[in-house]
Amino acid sequence: MQKQIKTAPLMDFEKFLWLGFLGLWMASPVLARTEEPLPDINAWIAEVRDSALPMAEVPRRVLLLEAGIEVSPEKNYLSDGLAIEKISPLFFIDESSAKLSSKLNQDSGAKPSKARQESLASTYSANVIFAGVKGKTPILYTNDGKRLRKIGPVMPYKGDKSPNSILTWIYQCLGYDGIILARKGPYVIVGGPASTLSREKIQALAIRGSESHMALLDKKRSGISLLELQISKGGYGIFKILALAKDSKELPIATKLTIQRDSAKTEKEPTE
Repeated sequence: MQKQIKTAPLMDFEKFLWLGFLGLWMASPVLARTEEPLPDINAWIAEVRDSALPMAEVPRRVLLLEAGIEVSPEKNYLSDGLAIEKISPLFFIDESSAKLSSKLNQDSGAKPSKARQESLASTYSANVIFAGVKGKTPILYTNDGKRLRKIGPVMPYKGDKSPNSILTWIYQCLGYDGIILARKGPYVIVGGPASTLSREKIQALAIRGSESHMALLDKKRSGISLLELQISKGGYGIFKILALAKDSKELPIATKLTIQRDSAKTEKEPTE
């Protein structure tokens, strides 16, 4: 469902990020006012879903394995990924897709560790792999199609197989709430969980230097831009850039966002 978002005053959330950014903003030139119309969200979603985004920095296709990558044959955690795809910008390699990929690529499964990783990398089109989802210490990998790169351990998954539970965990492991997929003038289109982007009157901070990382496992971060949600649909939202830090001119694709947790409350009218 498409939802028009009303603007709102800045809320008190992620204080350490907001205060650090506001110091830069106060000393920077104010962005020029623009009357540029809001892009059509349906057309923009179609564009980004067909675009060639940087696979090393933008989570696009996800594979969830029940056990570690050394376990052969692998067992997919998802039997059906369509429900999660409806509420996020991500595509999922579910059980049927995994079996088809293995068959087409003739993956025998009986390989040494290094060859096993290379086989997984080339067999599946997922650029993000969570291995050991049912274990105590799942491991996050990225995949360039030739080899797997270990990012590191992530928090254990304690939820069920419901789409919202799985999606919430994935973004918690990645360390951000949304990601910039494209920009048009003062607007950016952001991918993230529908439950986050469907909230009214929310704002976000773009995280400095985050465009070069798939996951943000280090909690030390600072803001580079302040944005406000204009309209959302499913796992996509269009944000307007309100300000950029004085030492920045660009807001690159793949920049990650910290998004306001709760909708802003409407301020009460003063009483006479």
